[in-house]
Amino acid sequence: MVLAKIRGNTSENAVIIDGNVIEISLKPRKRMISLRVNEEDLEIIDKFAARQGSISRTLLLTRVMEALAEGLKRSNGEITSITLSFKTKSMETISIQLNLN
Repeated sequence: MVLAKIRGNTSENAVIIDGNVIEISLKPRKRMISLRVNEEDLEIIDKFAARQGSISRTLLLTRVMEALAEGLKRSNGEITSITLSFKTKSMETISIQLNLN
C-alpha cells in the first residue's frame, strides 16, 4: 500500500518519494524571474501559445526553465553547450545549440 502525505507551501521539491510514502506539495514555492525578450520573439511565443490554446506564455517559459534546471542538475553543472530540439508535426527535428564556451 502506498500512502500519500499532502504538504502546504514549501520551497522543497513538489514530490518526495520515500519507500511507500509519497509526499505531494499542494503549492510548491516559486520565485519570479525577469527576462528581456525582444518584441518580435515575444510575438512569436504569444502566437504559438494562442494556437495551442491549452498553454500560456508563462507556462511555456516555466517548463523550459524547469527543463534547463533538470539538465543542469543531472549533469552536475558540467556542461559545455545546451541543445534545444523541436519536433514539428511532420516529425522533422529542428535543433539549436547554445555553446557556453
